[in-house]
Amino acid sequence: MGIHYFKASQTVHAPMDKVWDFFSSPANLKIITPPEMKFTIISEVSSEKIFPGQMIEYYVTPVWNMRVKWITKISDVRTNEFFSDEQLKGPYKCWEHKHFFKEIEGGIEMLDEVKYDIGYGMVGDKLLHSFIRRKIETIFSFRNKKITEIFPTQ
Repeated sequence: MGIHYFKASQTVHAPMDKVWDFFSSPANLKIITPPEMKFTIISEVSSEKIFPGQMIEYYVTPVWNMRVKWITKISDVRTNEFFSDEQLKGPYKCWEHKHFFKEIEGGIEMLDEVKYDIGYGMVGDKLLHSFIRRKIETIFSFRNKKITEIFPTQ
């Protein structure tokens, strides 16, 4: 109860520098987010690349046309290896997302690990968790398809 975990992995058929450049640019978040979520960055993004301590504010519509302000802090960055972000304000009680990048034969293996807490105690777990879990799976499935379009198999 409370804390939940989600993992997703994908092989990207491109060199590390291109994959890292894409994922380390906050401007590309909109491209890999389902359109129905109406993702809009509202903070000024002062750099093309993420950096530790960077705050990104945006609006997102996660469910039922409910517009939510989400504030994310980039907590750690290791170029071409890893970055993590955490929700400071948003729809979850807790949201921590780690992004791992590893060179493998034929491209880059990306691994996402998400730790989240919906909140609302047992009510959230019993009534909302399966719905929220499906929503997260749908978001990552969309992202997977988009990444395959952006970086097609060579």
